[in-house]
Amino acid sequence: MLGKGWYSDPEAKIESYSIEENKQQLNDYVWLCENATKATGDLEFVMSQEPRLVPRIMQLRIQSLSKSAKIEEAFSSADRFTAWVKERPGDQGENHYQAGCFYALCVAMDNSNLEKCVGSVIDNFEKAKEAKYLDASKLNLLQQNPSLISVRSHPKFASFAMSLGN
Repeated sequence: MLGKGWYSDPEAKIESYSIEENKQQLNDYVWLCENATKATGDLEFVMSQEPRLVPRIMQLRIQSLSKSAKIEEAFSSADRFTAWVKERPGDQGENHYQAGCFYALCVAMDNSNLEKCVGSVIDNFEKAKEAKYLDASKLNLLQQNPSLISVRSHPKFASFAMSLGN
């Protein structure tokens, strides 16, 4: 059985999902598949979904926009997601991490705004660190996440990654 964290962090403690969690996760995946096309064309549709679905469907949207070279739409989607995260109460560490990854995907499409985007990546990662989502145990995540290839060699990113080890 696949455990919690298996897809995002190889160092995560593996726990079993309950039957209800498995059902919910499978239902969410089916819903994402059924609505992926609509999400790529309609930002408002993405933002109007249940909060647990917004990060996943936003990732599909930004990846699709990047493959279609719709750079401005991808940037505005990342901005909108970041604003959404800031408006939400509670621990948003994982969502800030995801927002940073969305900006990194945008850099991969067009590095003409490299400094601005890297700044947005680091701002979101700093918030994820403050929320105790990013710490030294997540260095592997930063080193292995393919979304971050475009920013990994930037000095600000390297400096941030080093700060996690301290």
